[in-house]
Amino acid sequence: MALVLMGVTTSCFKMEEADIFDQNAAERLENAKNEYSKMLTDKGGVWAMEYFANTGEPGYVYVMKFNKDGSVDISGDNKWVAEGLGQSETFATKNSMWEVITDDGPVLTFNTYNPIFHIFANPEDIPDTEEEDEQGYGHEGDYEFDIMSVQGDTLFVEGKKYRLPIIMYRLSEETQPVDYFAGINKILQSTNITKFPDLLLTAGNGHKYIVNDISTLIPSFYEQGGYKIVDQVSANAIATEKGFRFIVPLELYNTTGEAPVPSGYYVQHFELQQDGSFLCTDDNVSRITSLPVNEIFPVQSYAWEIESTTLAGEFATRFATLAAEVKGGAMRATLKGFQFKYDTKQKSYSFYYEAGSRKGNFWLNEYAFDGTNNVKFTPTGTNDSNGGVLLKNAASAQSFLDFVFSTSYDIVQENKLNPSRLKLVSKANPEDFFFVNVK
Repeated sequence: MALVLMGVTTSCFKMEEADIFDQNAAERLENAKNEYSKMLTDKGGVWAMEYFANTGEPGYVYVMKFNKDGSVDISGDNKWVAEGLGQSETFATKNSMWEVITDDGPVLTFNTYNPIFHIFANPEDIPDTEEEDEQGYGHEGDYEFDIMSVQGDTLFVEGKKYRLPIIMYRLSEETQPVDYFAGINKILQSTNITKFPDLLLTAGNGHKYIVNDISTLIPSFYEQGGYKIVDQVSANAIATEKGFRFIVPLELYNTTGEAPVPSGYYVQHFELQQDGSFLCTDDNVSRITSLPVNEIFPVQSYAWEIESTTLAGEFATRFATLAAEVKGGAMRATLKGFQFKYDTKQKSYSFYYEAGSRKGNFWLNEYAFDGTNNVKFTPTGTNDSNGGVLLKNAASAQSFLDFVFSTSYDIVQENKLNPSRLKLVSKANPEDFFFVNVK
């Protein structure tokens, strides 16, 4: 898969063949400059620039309104906007000047200082980075761009000094930058699942890859069963209104023998789907999801708290009976709820409860999965002392526990990327179900 920039060789600006040969090079360049200037201001002059300063940090989107008087309104929403203005708010719009000039070809230049954009070309030390001192080179970003080609309402440019590929898209003239960035921030929020650091790419080449650090927009990939430290490959990406894309196509590596080998399979563009997953639109097959539920639910560092307010069917009835008995009986406490968790001292899974200040456990065998999404909870028949208190003082407790453990459950994961909330549906009666949230 070749870099998209290299694949675009045509331009929407056409001149008659005779006209081309009637002009000298300077005249052709001047005409191109005028055509690109006109294009940038046409139809409202609003563009999104997917900007990469370097290959070591994620890209950032800027919304630019090119005005015919040579000014440009640049809007951004990222931490460097706040840094450039010395404020906490990450969104701002600042006005500066722009021009299409000529060099070896047409060049888009932002030729007066804009604090939220030129900060990437500022050769000052970057605060709060792992590098001790970037004084003298900063982000090493460009503010002048060689115009390479155009295809419809898409402009392909390249940083004049550092040569990184950058894409600009025309937006509707009614576009409000705040609303546009709200869409991008939705994408960023969907990737903010640090509770589950390992995701899964099921690729179109028949292999599966562990995906780490997607929330940083510099994710790494290594084949499932391999070793992250020695096998991973990564690239910087940018969040867009539809998903994210890598600066260039990323080749996946397979684990064979002592060292990973290139697979010949590339991914670059991912779009967020309604089910929460990210689909690679390069092949419309490869997809990023969470790991399977049967690998996530038993993780010992996770506790799964039952939502007592969304219990359905017989679960709701029996929980209400138990809660009323705990409240009005000898315990005189509010039943806060139950969790499926792992007790590190007992070295056992547990069905755990809290009632007032009292916390107790009913010990469980290891969760029994049948396939990836069906589970059965089986008690060992033992409990700790506070578990015994609940059984002694609430007659309906044993009935509630027996009902919970009497059936297996289909686990429904509504968000395929983020499994932090799951629905457990009774196999005996689908009208009986409850939700759990990871703790």
